[in-house]
Amino acid sequence: QQLTAPSAAKAVEDTAFYRSARLLSRNDVGFEAERFSAPLEAFHNEAQRRLRDFPDNLLATATHDHKRGEDTRARLAVLSERGPWLASRVEHWRELAEPLRAQLDDGLAPSPGDELMLLQTLLGSWPLQLDPHDDQALHAYAERVRQWQQKALREAKLRSSWSAPNEAYEACCANYLNSLLLDPQNLQLRKSVADAAQLLACPGALNSLVQVLMRMTVPGVPDLYQGNEYWDFSLVDPDNRRAVDYAARRSTLADATPLGELLAHWHDGRIKQALIARVLDCRQSHAELFRRGAYLPLTVHGRHADKVVAFARLGEGERAVIIAPRLASTLLGASPTPLIPAQNWEDTRVSLPFALSPATSTGLFGAAVVSPVRELLLSAVLSDFPVNLLIEHV
Repeated sequence: QQLTAPSAAKAVEDTAFYRSARLLSRNDVGFEAERFSAPLEAFHNEAQRRLRDFPDNLLATATHDHKRGEDTRARLAVLSERGPWLASRVEHWRELAEPLRAQLDDGLAPSPGDELMLLQTLLGSWPLQLDPHDDQALHAYAERVRQWQQKALREAKLRSSWSAPNEAYEACCANYLNSLLLDPQNLQLRKSVADAAQLLACPGALNSLVQVLMRMTVPGVPDLYQGNEYWDFSLVDPDNRRAVDYAARRSTLADATPLGELLAHWHDGRIKQALIARVLDCRQSHAELFRRGAYLPLTVHGRHADKVVAFARLGEGERAVIIAPRLASTLLGASPTPLIPAQNWEDTRVSLPFALSPATSTGLFGAAVVSPVRELLLSAVLSDFPVNLLIEHV
């Protein structure tokens, strides 16, 4: 028992996860390496099992030890919906980067695997406001990524390690990174990577908001890592332990900014903070409902039923309905905000096994409009905000 956790940490989290570049959003602390993905039914089953066996266990999506920030992973998760697109982009970037690679006695530097891991890292962590022409900001970002890169190479223990650093290989990898991010001659490559990161940013933000709502409404005790009220595109330590501007967070938390304005300015992170604040306030007002309330998966019908996760929490005299998109980057399309246009949902709807009266129910992010046959149209319930939480006093 005393050896299990350290063995798993060193073998899986601190070795294997630095060797596999298939999809970096799946490589983090506490993740199951043998499970790449799971159907929605498994998510519901796990939530019910947690309620039964571990209702007071912590629910964390970021810690001082994570490999990538929760919003870095949420953006990278969009790649699971865009495999062919990613493959074509990587092929293009590898062609442009051919002059940046070095040939050492023990192989290419960086290796194809280390190169792919770096490219995904840039896609996931590229700052929302970073201009590929901004030299000062690029230098600061390059230093953050360089620290991650050195640690990643040594943790993988393939071409370098902490006990036997391969300085020649590490130097070539660092030169590749610096050339990509800082050399004026590589502006085409740098801009192409930046453009791809921006294409992923909005659907990634949608994933982030869904992740926040899930963490705070499924069975368990939600944890919030320092500073993560705003977007967190951090990398492994020390990057995930940078100083937090608490004054800025206190200031925006006190603002009563309309949801529409938060959506329009989603890049600044206030939309995430507002979601957290509203749901935590709801949890405080309905503590027993979220601590011990039954977990009931809800059935979804319509053209995009597979793009929705919906469930209810049932308590004594109160209940909650939680609705959010999943795998929905195609539905989001070219929307400039992480809100799926209402018309894109078409006839998609959630069936309720109980009546939901507008007179006794409240939507945290939009009104609940229930049809006569006890159905919630996604085009209505998610018309104003990317996710929704409905509370009813029975």
